[in-house]
Amino acid sequence: PAWVGLAAAYNALPWWTDYPFEEGGERSKRAADRALELDPDNPEALYTLATTTFEYYRRWDEAERLFARAMQIDPDYTPGLTWYGQFLADQARLEEGLSWVRKATAADPASVHALNAEGNILMSLGRWSEAVQVYERCLAIDPEFTTALSSSALALTRLEAWNEAEAMGRRWFVTENVDGATALAAELIAGARHPEERERLIRAVDQLTPVPMRRWIAAEWLLLIGERQGAMDQIDRMIQDDGGLLSPILTIVGVDDLVGEPRFEAALDQLGMGRFTANLERGN
Repeated sequence: PAWVGLAAAYNALPWWTDYPFEEGGERSKRAADRALELDPDNPEALYTLATTTFEYYRRWDEAERLFARAMQIDPDYTPGLTWYGQFLADQARLEEGLSWVRKATAADPASVHALNAEGNILMSLGRWSEAVQVYERCLAIDPEFTTALSSSALALTRLEAWNEAEAMGRRWFVTENVDGATALAAELIAGARHPEERERLIRAVDQLTPVPMRRWIAAEWLLLIGERQGAMDQIDRMIQDDGGLLSPILTIVGVDDLVGEPRFEAALDQLGMGRFTANLERGN
């Protein structure tokens, strides 16, 4: 169990802190491998290793086999169901991913990570109102869950609920201890609301990246106002910053607008993910 705990911790650290992605992936894999040396049928170790395998190394087939083994041993492990749903979503198999994440939220309605994953997939599907409702459930459990705050702000903006979106953005920035949170939230939403003032959003994004606005979140806000090249700048920088290890390119909200963009296709080829573009085109 201690090795499993280390594997899960090292897997999570780069997502929630400034811990290096490459080191987190390597340490997570080593710890999970050690857990499986001691207990080859440990389902939590298998789920964790499967997650590290696709998130950090994009070894999709290997991850699929590990997930299958884990589910055969323990089909009810809530974090594992969430991770498998994300695994499918990261291949743009969004409806499939949503069904698995919803199994996790049904099994554990208090899991903020499962709820956040459900909301994120709904966002990728363009189901803004449903996503807001899920984020509300998540934030009722943990009012300072930052990814739910940021995603809810974006979903409310997509719904043109301007006042609510600005209030949510302010909560997000306050929680992240951003200086000038109120002014920055106002700038972000004003730039989204008024096309002639889009530069206000762009300046806010520039000021907020890479912390607390991770590069993929910045790309989502830029795609909202049609700034495709700016979004690609963020994606390219994200790949550069993490050494090309990460996989959530296809769950960036609005990423379907980039299909056919040469820079986007080149980024997917660099990541070995070009084969999944067809899933976006089919609206899966």
